[in-house]
Amino acid sequence: MSLSMALFLTIALSTILVFIAWYKRNVPITLAMIAILALIIEFEIERGLREEIKQKDQFTLVQKMSSIGAKLKGNLQTNLSLLTGFSAYISAEPDLSYIDFSNYAREVFKKDTMLINFTAAKDLVVNYVYPLAGNEKVVGLNYRENPEQREMVMQTVNTAQLQVVGPINLIQGGVAFIGRVPIYTGEGATRSLWGIISAPLSAELLYRQSGILQVDQGVRLALRSVDSLGNKGPAFLGDQAIYDDVNAYQYDIEVGGGVWQLAGVTVRSSTAIPTNIFLLRVVSVVATLLFFAFVLFRFRQVYERASLEATILNNQQLLENVGSVAKIGGWKVDENLHFIRWSEQASLLLSYASVYVPDRLSDLADRFSSDDYSLLQRSIKRAFSEGKPFEIELKLKPLSGENIWLRMIASPSMKDFDDFSVTGTMQDISDQVKSARLIEHQATYDSLTDLPNRNLFNERLNLSILDAYEKSYKIAVLFIDLDRFKSVNDNHGHLVGDRLLMDAARRIQGGVREGDVVARISGDEFGVILSNIERYEDVLKVTENILVEMDSAFIIGSISVYCSASVGIALYPDDGYDAESLIRKSDQAMYEVKDSGRNGWQFYTKEMQVKSEHRHALLNDLIVAINRKELTAYYQPIVNLSNGQPQKCETLARWPRGGGIFVPPDEFIALAEETGLINKIDLQMLERSAAVLLSVNGDDEGIGLTINVSPRLFHTKDRALEKWLASIEKLSSQLQITVEITERLLTDDSDKALDVLQKLKSYGVKIAIDDFGTGYSSLSYLIKFPVDIIKIDRTFISEIGVYKSAETLIETVLLMAKRLGLEVVAEGIETQKQLDFLIDNQCDYGQGYFLAKPMNAVDFAAFSNTCEYS
Repeated sequence: MSLSMALFLTIALSTILVFIAWYKRNVPITLAMIAILALIIEFEIERGLREEIKQKDQFTLVQKMSSIGAKLKGNLQTNLSLLTGFSAYISAEPDLSYIDFSNYAREVFKKDTMLINFTAAKDLVVNYVYPLAGNEKVVGLNYRENPEQREMVMQTVNTAQLQVVGPINLIQGGVAFIGRVPIYTGEGATRSLWGIISAPLSAELLYRQSGILQVDQGVRLALRSVDSLGNKGPAFLGDQAIYDDVNAYQYDIEVGGGVWQLAGVTVRSSTAIPTNIFLLRVVSVVATLLFFAFVLFRFRQVYERASLEATILNNQQLLENVGSVAKIGGWKVDENLHFIRWSEQASLLLSYASVYVPDRLSDLADRFSSDDYSLLQRSIKRAFSEGKPFEIELKLKPLSGENIWLRMIASPSMKDFDDFSVTGTMQDISDQVKSARLIEHQATYDSLTDLPNRNLFNERLNLSILDAYEKSYKIAVLFIDLDRFKSVNDNHGHLVGDRLLMDAARRIQGGVREGDVVARISGDEFGVILSNIERYEDVLKVTENILVEMDSAFIIGSISVYCSASVGIALYPDDGYDAESLIRKSDQAMYEVKDSGRNGWQFYTKEMQVKSEHRHALLNDLIVAINRKELTAYYQPIVNLSNGQPQKCETLARWPRGGGIFVPPDEFIALAEETGLINKIDLQMLERSAAVLLSVNGDDEGIGLTINVSPRLFHTKDRALEKWLASIEKLSSQLQITVEITERLLTDDSDKALDVLQKLKSYGVKIAIDDFGTGYSSLSYLIKFPVDIIKIDRTFISEIGVYKSAETLIETVLLMAKRLGLEVVAEGIETQKQLDFLIDNQCDYGQGYFLAKPMNAVDFAAFSNTCEYS
């Protein structure tokens, strides 16, 4: 029988004896068997821990040895390759001068090398030494006549291989290994021995840089050499006895024509007890003592409970009266499930007459569902068999239409050691159950729309995925976002917004099939789960129903509001296998609808995932770039077309990524607009470009500054608008500033926009409408708002000479502006023909590549001082 099997049987037998002693209420035997069982378990765990420590030590040793061996091998190869490289150089240049030798050696010693010097012996007579200082005596040494080195030198010549000997003590101090390489010239029959080259390699540097000298105290190392014939030399580092240790780990390193053997063992005190084993013993003792205390406490409880039950029996009538007042019913059954005691309140709680007394537990079966009665029966039987109390909640069959819940609490008891019974109570907890269910409902349902919230939506989606997997059908996840809901909230208030959300929830529910799940994910976002999808057309039909439902006006009091929806669709298992990926991908598809003009639907595609990942990476990089102020300002002149002089310049944000590469502005500006980072960019561009313009202008009035501002700045909840206005106020006294706004700003929140624009006018700032004619164009805001300049969009300028209607439209805008006292800037001038047309029609200013491209601060400064247009 194996040791493990014997141990298992011992533990099993001890456990059985503990339970027998416990059941027989024999305290001494129970405690003794617990002690024996604890000792056996502690011994086995300690044995496992010691084995684990041994394996961990060996693993750590192998790691350290492999690391040191690899470093040692690498350092040897690196330094000896310098020596072999030098020999190759001499072989190619056998007639080299001493100057050539010194120059080559000097270059080698510029590197981080462990070599001490180079000695070359042509015809085995030393005639090259570097450095010469301190080594003059070596010059002229004839290896053939030197008995101390002749044998080793000739061995190097005969083997025609790199040889490493040592370590040896150097005359100038220190210990080194000597590397020798024979040098041959010519090929084939003309091949002849030129001589040898040798170099000492510092042993101390080799040991230190290889990590040998820094090894932990718990590890002992040794190092020895083995020649090409397999003869093992004595250890030249460490204790030779390490090689005889069976637990030693060896690492072989090829060195020249031989091998170095690095060996190591782990050293651990035989008397010291490891911390974890010491803690195990302490914990085992403490746990055993605590268990002793628990056993004694439980035995005491058993006897005290028996005494208490005797007291309770003597005061049964008192308990009956108390139960009646507290509306708590009492009962008691024997092992055959016959009722020994039954209170009047128990009958009343079960809707029986107060005088009714059941005989057996089965008499109550008609008041519970089969599942609940079975639970009650099992709980009582388990109380008899295992001696465990129980607490369960049961629902009565409704008699009057109202659900009633009872809590049953019971515990086994004994009058003496062979007379067992189960005594219990029952209490009406219907109010608590209703309260708990209300709390659960509030935690999983949206309070505004009474739809499932995100948590419940995720839970139901996971269940739908599991069902779809088992039954092999598809499901669809629809991610719905209300279009321009924020504008409704901002313009009409949150009460109207809440009413809109409730109406939208009802409309979405009206567009889906019976059994489909509709949830409010967050804010103005809703989710739909379509199960049992057989065809894509099924999904499209529901989606189109929702869009049709959302397309009509929302009538909220006296207000009529239009709020369409954008729907993204992801399918299981086509687009994902879990709830998180399906929601994420349907969300990405929804944003694709937003980018395409809203009020539509879009299935998820892999291209969207790539686009989303690129967008996420770009956003992270943009945040870093803004914080590091890596975005730079470029300046495009705005030319006075009447005299050809640059009178203003527009600041344009550019994002360099290194190597002369820039991130396209339409890519990162759109991302900044969406995430709100545009406010920081606007402020940085304002402050940076103002500093450049002040420097370029000097003491003159000079060139004015035109800056762009995002509509998001006017709706921010932080202090971004306040900071931006403070900078404008400060700089407006030093520069002529023009702020370019879009037509969308004037329509989103006209009252707030008017307040800010009037404040800017009070600073002396001019207001320009950018891309005039491409947005929500309305002539009324040219009168309502303090506008000074309109900028004709490049799309109209590009059609000059192409479409007569475009020219007529431009002429009309110029005439209208002149009558209203507004200045006009034409954007995107790219040809002489376009410029001539604008000059002929008395356009005030021009801007475009034909006049000047956007340029950095240095180029703009030079441009502003020299450029003039004819």
